[in-house]
Amino acid sequence: MSHTSPTLSIHRSLRAAVRFVYEHSFPLVGLSLVWVLASLPIITAGPATLGAYAAICSLREKGWIDVGEVFSIVRRQAIHAVLITTAVSIIAVMGLLYTHQYLMTGSTLAAVLGVLALYVTAHLSLVVPTALLGLSRGHPASDALETGYRWTIQHPITAVMMGSASLLLLVTSALLTVAVVLVFPAVLFSFHVLLLDDTFDPVGDLKMSPQ
Repeated sequence: MSHTSPTLSIHRSLRAAVRFVYEHSFPLVGLSLVWVLASLPIITAGPATLGAYAAICSLREKGWIDVGEVFSIVRRQAIHAVLITTAVSIIAVMGLLYTHQYLMTGSTLAAVLGVLALYVTAHLSLVVPTALLGLSRGHPASDALETGYRWTIQHPITAVMMGSASLLLLVTSALLTVAVVLVFPAVLFSFHVLLLDDTFDPVGDLKMSPQ
């Protein structure tokens, strides 16, 4: 991360993502469609997102999507992507179940566990994009997760703003209906890649820059 304010970092990354998608509209609209179809089984959303990050990184670095390289990364890292996203989903469901139990019974323990599970889910949802980006750059799952966690701790305001901006993109795209399929995935993942650009080297040692 560069030495800029969180607001400026988010603004620059969003603007750059929109410009990037506009300049590479044909391959990125295709990528969006592929991501939507690949994510339909739900369990494959993690590997699909991993592939999307890899494709965007390839497009930025080479000017074209190296499909062979993307598939190679997905094959190597798919199981890790599934495990990461499944773990977050399980914790989220637990939070909802505990919340439902509290509403039905008034149990204090259920309320505490529900709040805790939902807090962990919210935090992990900010870790996941960084972790999946790390996997797409060829880093081991443990290093990618550690860096994702450290990034959210070191840059809490930027991380929260990233999550808020991602939700805003979803809501805005939903209002435009077809944009959810054709534009939202491309802009969202490009935004994440551009924002987290300095978090990972393509290969080699991880790097973390102070905010």
